[in-house]
Amino acid sequence: MFLVQLYRHHKVLFVLFVGWILAFVFLNVKWGMVASPVYQYGMFSKPMSIEEPQPAYRIVVNGEMLNTVHYSFAQRDVLYVSLDKFRWQSEQNRKVFQALKKFLPTAVEQRATYTNTISHQQFSDWYRERVSEITGLRVRSLEVYQEYWKWHPGACALQSSEKLIYFD
Repeated sequence: MFLVQLYRHHKVLFVLFVGWILAFVFLNVKWGMVASPVYQYGMFSKPMSIEEPQPAYRIVVNGEMLNTVHYSFAQRDVLYVSLDKFRWQSEQNRKVFQALKKFLPTAVEQRATYTNTISHQQFSDWYRERVSEITGLRVRSLEVYQEYWKWHPGACALQSSEKLIYFD
């Protein structure tokens, strides 16, 4: 066994290694954090059902649908994940404050320090700049649709599409 061999050959390294593992187990169990590269339960906590409609975004720049296949994963994350995170920011604000509350004094109220108060216009301006940087295009018009797709045997079918009005 690896730990037995490590103990026999290098006791200090054994103590450091076991201490490191125990520290991350403690953090994961006690505080509910996924803090270790060894223990990532959060990645596999729920199976995905193909019966549920899956969300997706369609981005239309200057009248043409943006084909994100030509961009890196990091660039696609900026394009898609930031849309998703902004749409759910109010819920995230509450969750972040609740997570921080146990570390803060009891008299602390929810303040602007802990709340993301970005307006639709500020996000729209920021997002247009990111789209322009990533695509290399001058963005004259930008439309974003949140769509839900459902898998049917052989193909995905569009269930619904909602235009995000703050990009008009």
